This record gives sequence, structure tokens and C-alpha cells, in this order.
Amino acid sequence: MKNYLGILFACFVLFACSPKAERQSIENQEKSPTETEVNPPTKVVESVVEAEPTNTQPQEIVIKQGILEIIYIDNDCFIFQTADHKILIDPHADFMYETKLDIAAGEAPFDNLDLLLITHIHADHFDAGLTADLLDANPGLIMVSPQDVQDSVAIKNSDLLEKGQMFAFEPVRYEREVFSIPGISLEMLYLQFGDPVTNLGYVISVDGWKVFHSGDTMDIDDLIAYNLAADELDVAMLSYHMFTLPQYIDAGARSTPVVVPANPYI
Repeated sequence: MKNYLGILFACFVLFACSPKAERQSIENQEKSPTETEVNPPTKVVESVVEAEPTNTQPQEIVIKQGILEIIYIDNDCFIFQTADHKILIDPHADFMYETKLDIAAGEAPFDNLDLLLITHIHADHFDAGLTADLLDANPGLIMVSPQDVQDSVAIKNSDLLEKGQMFAFEPVRYEREVFSIPGISLEMLYLQFGDPVTNLGYVISVDGWKVFHSGDTMDIDDLIAYNLAADELDVAMLSYHMFTLPQYIDAGARSTPVVVPANPYI
């Protein structure tokens, strides 16, 4: 079985004198206004699909919030894994052939997935055939994506729409849309990358952890307008070129314990 480069970011020991307040649900969390007003979520979709239990075991490290393991696969493709949930983001067409076979077959680390996220339709982030095969082989797996991604997958396998495995979002700029399945909550942000492509940024809340993944975006003003610092992120994954801009700190990185390039091979 192929070895993958795993990046374990989760060993964060909190030294505060009092325990951290329990995180509020996304539906009730207030967002601080910025110079550009961020409107409240306009659409809430609750999945009726029960989350499949995972067989993964947490590492033998005990800290206050448990373990968040982030496994780097390639480009923007990562796996976010806790003791109870596993999320895959941006499996794409440029993978090596063996990696595609592992994904389609559900070989580790692509087994027991709860949620599949696609940021946008470009080939270095998405493969319609691979995605259709993955969803078809895992009837409990839910995909969240922009509309054009969903349409491309449906062309490969129209039955997936009837099975209710795919949910598409097109948030208005500076607004957030929300979605949840048992144990995982999402907020989708519209982050410009290039018309007519919709690029979704994701704020992911899973088992007490909060992670942001930007996908591909080239507009630092969008990140600032969304006031991500108010989200109290644990990990922020930003497009690599953001690290050349001093303003990225103002987009939330200053208050985030770990900030990672979302496509570190560049």
C-alpha cells in the first residue's frame, strides 16, 4: 500500500488557565462586521444522511481538544481527520495513476470518508470521473461543491443526484452559506479566483476544531472582508501567494495557531 506524506499539525497543547469556552454552533455564531458588511448565511441545508462510523483510531497523544491530523496528498488535496470523522478536499485529475486507483478503491488513507469538498472545477483540484467513481463506491459519502462541479459529476453519473449525495452552493460575495452533516459543520465563502469560475473557501468545524481552506483565491480583500479572525480558527490553509503579501496577517492569520500554504509544492 502506498505511503503518503502525512503532516501532523494537531499537537497543540493549550496553556490557558481556564478551559476554552465550548464552541457555539455555526448556526448561532455571530460574525463581526468589517468595512464591507458580511451578511448572515442565507441558506441552511441539513443532510438527512447518517454519518458512517469510521474505523480509524486516534494517535496516542492526549490533549484538551483531541487530535486533528492533516494529511497532505498533493497540490490543494488534503485529508482532515479526527478520531470520529474524515474529510477529503480537492482530489484532482493530475494525480499519479496509482493514487487515483487508491482513491477509487477506498484504500487508506482514502477509506471511511464522511465528506468530500471541492473548491473549484480546475483540473488541478477536481476530476469528474474520479469523483463520480468515489461517490458511487461510497453511498454514505456527501460531496459539497460549486454548481459547475456538481453538473460535471452528474454528466458522469446522473444517479448520484437522485441518491442525494451532492450539494452545490453559489454564495454571494461577502456572504456565507452553511451546511452540516452529523458531526461536521461547514461555511462556504465566495472567494474570487477568476470569472466565470466559482471558488469556494471552506470554514470547517469538526469535533471542536475549526479549519479554513481557501482553495485558489488571489484577492486578499475578500479574506479581510470575511473577517476570519472572528472565527477563532485553529488552522488556516491559504493560497501560497498569500504568503508574499503582508496583508494576509490581517485576514485572520495573526490569531491562528497554524497557517499553512494550501499548495505547498509550488
